[in-house]
Amino acid sequence: MSKVVIVCIRNRWYLEAANFIIKSILKEKIHPLGQRKRALITRKVAKMIKDEHEYRQSWYADMNIKPMEIAEEVYNDIMLKLIPESTNHKSLSEQLRDEK
Repeated sequence: MSKVVIVCIRNRWYLEAANFIIKSILKEKIHPLGQRKRALITRKVAKMIKDEHEYRQSWYADMNIKPMEIAEEVYNDIMLKLIPESTNHKSLSEQLRDEK
C-alpha cells in the first residue's frame, strides 16, 4: 500500500494518496464516519500532503534528489503526523482539528 501512496504523491495525485492513507489508518472505522465527514478528512489530509510535497520540492530544488525519494519522505512525514504515538493518544479527528 505504501508504494501506491508514494507513486500517487510523486504524480501529484494528492486526493488519491490521502484516500489510501485514510483507509489504511481507519480500516474498519471508516464506514461509520459518513460520506461528508470522510470527504472532509480526505481533503484535509490531501492538503497536508500537497503542502509538504511542495515544500520538499522547493527545498530540494538545487539538489540531485529523485522525485520518488522526495515522495517517500513526504509519505513518512505525513504518516508520523497522523498515526498517534504511544505518548500521543489523540485520534485522527483531533489531530486534524475536526469539529464534531
